[in-house]
Amino acid sequence: MKMHWKTFQSLGGGQALLVLALIAPHWEAIAAETWMTTKHQAVLDYLRDEDAATVKDAIWLLQDSLKIGVLDNGSPRHGYAEYVCAVVNEQGLHGVNVHVVDIVKLKRDGDWTPIGKARCK
Repeated sequence: MKMHWKTFQSLGGGQALLVLALIAPHWEAIAAETWMTTKHQAVLDYLRDEDAATVKDAIWLLQDSLKIGVLDNGSPRHGYAEYVCAVVNEQGLHGVNVHVVDIVKLKRDGDWTPIGKARCK
């Protein structure tokens, strides 16, 4: 996770604490980003740029664990997770667990419960 100090400082107090709270349990994986490849980054770039209407945020927690934050519209998001697997597979990544989470619940309660998930082949 490449966040420059000035960017971090620009966050409001609550937002900065939220960022820290979200990454603290995964700090080793984030700090050791040696596994993060251009393929992993290409998936994030695609989701954030080409699918920005749906994806509110996305993060690789591990090389095989992708979390995607969306607004919950009440319908299961397993189909969307399968679609993301196609994007992941196009980059030559396999065996990835995709979890789609409600971004509002995540920010409000720290709740990572998936509303959609898929295991990419």
